[in-house]
Amino acid sequence: MKHNISVIVGTGLSGFIVLAAAIALGWYGFPALIAHEIKHGVLLVNGTEAYERWRKFPLAIQFKVYLFNVTNPEEVQNGANPVVQEVGPYVYDQYREKFNITDEGDYTLSYVQNSTFYFNKDKSGNLSEDDVVTVLNTMIMGTALNVRRNFGPDLSMDPFLKEISPVSESIFLTATVRKLFWDGVTVINCTGDKLSSDAEMICGVLTPHLPVVVSEHEPGIFKMAYFRHKNASSNGRIRVNTGISDSRALARIEEWNGQPNLMTWSGEYCNSINGTDSTIFPPFWSPKDTVAIFEVELCRSLYAEFDSELTWKGVPVFRYIGILHNFEDAQDFPPNICFCEQTNDVPPICLKSGVLDLYSCLGVSMIMSLPHLYNASPDYHMYVQGLNPDKKKHETVIDIEQTNTRPIINTNLTLFPIQGAELDDRNLAKVQRLYTVIRIFAVLKWLLIAAGVLLLCVSVYFYVFKRNSDTKITHMGDKNEVVFAYDNKTYVHEPEVKNDALSMTAISDIIRNEQISIKKRKSDRFPGRLNSGPEPNKTNENVGLGVSRDVNSRLTLSNVFM
Repeated sequence: MKHNISVIVGTGLSGFIVLAAAIALGWYGFPALIAHEIKHGVLLVNGTEAYERWRKFPLAIQFKVYLFNVTNPEEVQNGANPVVQEVGPYVYDQYREKFNITDEGDYTLSYVQNSTFYFNKDKSGNLSEDDVVTVLNTMIMGTALNVRRNFGPDLSMDPFLKEISPVSESIFLTATVRKLFWDGVTVINCTGDKLSSDAEMICGVLTPHLPVVVSEHEPGIFKMAYFRHKNASSNGRIRVNTGISDSRALARIEEWNGQPNLMTWSGEYCNSINGTDSTIFPPFWSPKDTVAIFEVELCRSLYAEFDSELTWKGVPVFRYIGILHNFEDAQDFPPNICFCEQTNDVPPICLKSGVLDLYSCLGVSMIMSLPHLYNASPDYHMYVQGLNPDKKKHETVIDIEQTNTRPIINTNLTLFPIQGAELDDRNLAKVQRLYTVIRIFAVLKWLLIAAGVLLLCVSVYFYVFKRNSDTKITHMGDKNEVVFAYDNKTYVHEPEVKNDALSMTAISDIIRNEQISIKKRKSDRFPGRLNSGPEPNKTNENVGLGVSRDVNSRLTLSNVFM
């Protein structure tokens, strides 16, 4: 079979080109194209889908509230430790929308964000906002501690609170969930006709020292509601990065209320504003990254570190968990010393691990922790019965889709309500379509590589193995001729001496010389006699021969070009 060398070379060259293109596209071209599309699809540019999704977050953030119902309030009044029973979750759909958006001209936008809450009966199960629970009277405790902080321990609140507070007889408060959360429970009434002068004085200075959960609903009537101040209200003006100049800075909070850093705490580390608001993140995360979230209500940034890679409904995600340093005490993590209470000429007063004193942030005596005092010092657990910290339930967890900016599941367990967002079916379908395209590109990359390798193998096969097919040699009886076929041609050799036995060595020598001559294409037909003379030039010709004889005296010469 005669092979066209141009076909062989063309096949090999085509295979090399396809293979090179597959490598270039698979490892550089396709990823660059996807990265380009993702970057331009997430930047905060007015009029784009990403901008609208950022302006009005399309998902209902699951705001889950658990309460600790105190089952032994009378015993606690007499000095016993409280026994609590967890009740919940009461699930609310929280919607966030940004208003008064201003382009600051330096790739940043400033805005005011409002949140609204709606009770979700279906996800709350058998729980109702009409459920009655007994909880700590935070107004009484917080107000008493605030007065003591500001006026000293000599000023007793007890006589005055009895005049103005209908709930001052107990450190506990019994009410419906609706009143505790939203409508409010009347805790101070300064409208009485027979108030003492001291009580009137307290009413006059009370407002600045009230906890954030207590507000004046009408003149002289103060009600306490845990979340009333959050509903349909803003948490200050925030300025964020659009990501246009640097996609890795997307949605990063640059300022809060006009300041690049807080002035709440006593040190730079604690006052740093880092991260996003947790509803949007920069693209292209890796396990080496640390997630930063700025929590306005805590006046601080919180951090999460990589934990594992997961697949959620067909979407690959990185799971990040809250780092222990967030609420670690200053002895174990010295930078946290600026979260301790600082007073002049007095050493800092630091709480133990697992809790945060929010007085500097909120201006009221309030301490927060993770649910059930998770990761808190064992000393705190000694004072309350009924707490059951569980890593699976109470750890801060954020699952982020690996290439885009969307948090797939954001369970932000920083307060005991629990805030979490999970992609709905509509947005999940968009993410799944993105990964379908990525998978198609991945398959196409390997198909191109396979095609290139196959073409190269075909080229090598025709050039080496087919060209090195066996040469047939036949001893033609009395004529003592050697007839052999090579490259679709027949060649005959007649030895110089008639009837001389044709030895294996002679055949090998003859065929070796003739093969060299054939390869060089010096003649189309082998001459009848082998001219004596110097052996043909064997430069770059390395021919290996193997000769065998079968029972019919047929000789086979196997030749290999190397």
